[in-house]
Amino acid sequence: MSQADNELPLDGIHPLIYEGDNKLKAYELTVKGGEPVGDFLDDRKRVSEVEHDGIFAVLKMLDVDRTFRNGQKFKKLEDYNGKALLELKKNQVRVGCFWAEGHRDTLLLAYGCIKKGDDWKKGDLQQFRNRYDAYTELPSTIAIKDGVKSEENKSKKKR
Repeated sequence: MSQADNELPLDGIHPLIYEGDNKLKAYELTVKGGEPVGDFLDDRKRVSEVEHDGIFAVLKMLDVDRTFRNGQKFKKLEDYNGKALLELKKNQVRVGCFWAEGHRDTLLLAYGCIKKGDDWKKGDLQQFRNRYDAYTELPSTIAIKDGVKSEENKSKKKR
């Protein structure tokens, strides 16, 4: 799928949202025209402080144990094009995420939504997949350093 097809061109990997004591780093995967996960989590009209703190508590659990799985807090949502798409959960708040290629300690937070039923809405799930697709379409020489996804041979300035 091309970027034109999914209409969510990748803008980059921006703020470090979480950095744990045991090397786990969670970055926000940003796209033009899409709401950054950090903005979603900080919007108190949609995400309560308890839900916000609950998502970060799950990140802290993952920092301690990368194999942590709990269907009420963190689970695999689906296999998509050979990659496990995951979700962080607190009450009805969901954050779609996945592990960065070649970076065992880097979790990319791609999409946030409110899920009222048992399954993700088709539109939300498709937007999450589109963001993953945009990430995978970047050149394979891309590396994550200091919260910025950039080509190895170019400068690594923060955005």
